[in-house]
Amino acid sequence: MQIAMQRWTRLPRGTLLAGAGVFGLALLVRLPFLSWPISPDEGGYALASQWWARGVTLYSDDLWFDRPQGIFLAYRLGIGLIGDSVEAIRLWGALWFAIGAVAIAELTRVLASNRAAILAGVFCALASASPYVEGFTANAEAFMVPMATLSALFIWRRQAVLAGLCAGVAIQLKPSGAAAFALAVYWLVENRSHLGEWTRFGVATAIPIGLGIVHGAATVGLLPYLDAAILFRLQHPVDQPLLRFAWGVQNTALLTAPLVLGAAWGAAVLKGRPRRFVLAFAVTSAGGVAMGGNWWPHYFAQLVPPLAIAFGVGLDSAIRARRRLPMVAAAVASAVVVVGLSHFALLGARDGSATLYNRRGPEIEREFGEFIRANSTPGDRIYVAFTEPGINYYADRLSTVPWLYIQQLAEIEGAYERVLTSVASAEPAFLVVMKDRPPLAENVAAVVTAMGDRYDLVIAHEAADLYRRR
Repeated sequence: MQIAMQRWTRLPRGTLLAGAGVFGLALLVRLPFLSWPISPDEGGYALASQWWARGVTLYSDDLWFDRPQGIFLAYRLGIGLIGDSVEAIRLWGALWFAIGAVAIAELTRVLASNRAAILAGVFCALASASPYVEGFTANAEAFMVPMATLSALFIWRRQAVLAGLCAGVAIQLKPSGAAAFALAVYWLVENRSHLGEWTRFGVATAIPIGLGIVHGAATVGLLPYLDAAILFRLQHPVDQPLLRFAWGVQNTALLTAPLVLGAAWGAAVLKGRPRRFVLAFAVTSAGGVAMGGNWWPHYFAQLVPPLAIAFGVGLDSAIRARRRLPMVAAAVASAVVVVGLSHFALLGARDGSATLYNRRGPEIEREFGEFIRANSTPGDRIYVAFTEPGINYYADRLSTVPWLYIQQLAEIEGAYERVLTSVASAEPAFLVVMKDRPPLAENVAAVVTAMGDRYDLVIAHEAADLYRRR
């Protein structure tokens, strides 16, 4: 650890200033999005983190999630340090992303040059914030990707312990952080590392993962923990994966296309070990995106770091050689990214979120949640049909059924039936019926039927209706 700190403190002043600039830019471009409506992932993570901190058992029948503890610990730390408002949560995620952008700049510096580092860091700061990958949100990628990037930096420097710790934390934050582990293993093989280096890396990686397993086994049991944190996604692959892949690519094309365009020349001019490392970084990151097969747009944020390195190296080479075509390609790629950011920033929170998510639900989360909170007690439970846990977050109320997302209800045997039973017995003090998700219309209709005459309509909106138990 002392050697690692010495490497940072010996950096030239100009390099440190450039790193500070990249850090500041990564924060600056996210400021217009701090007050946007909370996303489903953010709402679920914040809700689980707050109630876990109050003593509710994670992975229990009161609070179930298909994620390891790392993301909830990250949220608990941020809420404790900054606050539990949407703006505070977003700022916390932005700080992590900013660290990741600086790590990309430093990795590019040791792989190539100072100028390439600045270019890569700036491009990473801009691209990682893109709304097309929900880069402004504090989703799991906001925390996992920087840790995976730090792991890549440390394994290149052959600091096996730090690389392993970062890889283990990345996996604890989100299982697709296993891409960091895969990259490190490849590079240890590439370097023909000795047994001691392998051992240090393996033990360091196992520490965060092992702590999570021990905690889960001690609280809910080993098998229930493994089923929630690891096995659920593996046992329930998405239907029609090729169509889902095409959908993900289509929804992120306005970021991934300029990323690939900007990185192409860098991939061509890199040589030797740096080239093999960056290509391996890109391939393993793509594997992380593919894990689970859901291809949600925010998964693609994992591609930004390696492509940003190639972008910086390529543009630096083109400037040195005065190659117009690569410089034009880099300029076009940067312009597309900046225009995308500016477009959504100028739309504002209401219209921007409606455009990005193609639904109206985020508009009513705060209004409905705050009404419920003001007209209920902490012991009351509510139900939101379906997949809008931001309402639970604003209401600060647990759900009568522990599964907050439609995928969980669809895949867990008896879960959907339990929802209908809960509603039919008037268990929720308040019930929210979403109307902005046409594919779920049949499920929503079943919930409305189960309500019978046991609820009164208190707020009607185009996106949802709010009912209170009689």
